[in-house]
Amino acid sequence: MQGGRETKVSPPATHEVGDGDAIVSMTLAGAGLWQMPSSIVRHHVEAGDLVVVLDEFEGPPVPVYAVWPGTRHLSPKLRFIVDALHEEARAGKFD
Repeated sequence: MQGGRETKVSPPATHEVGDGDAIVSMTLAGAGLWQMPSSIVRHHVEAGDLVVVLDEFEGPPVPVYAVWPGTRHLSPKLRFIVDALHEEARAGKFD
């Protein structure tokens, strides 16, 4: 948002990377500017390893949902993931 209105900026991409961990590693190595969810880079920013720039161009919030097939009982693995995501969200780690 800029000045209270949404603005889209689409600079030409010089790299296309589909792995969040790889993007963070590349950013830490000085490979350029990246737009990442704050939940993924928060600890790097707090440690001073990364610096937030252009925060006035922050995008709108993106909702996160956990969905699964309608069954009576969740498998233990799925229940673990859903519970872990819920705890992370309650702790504000998706903000």
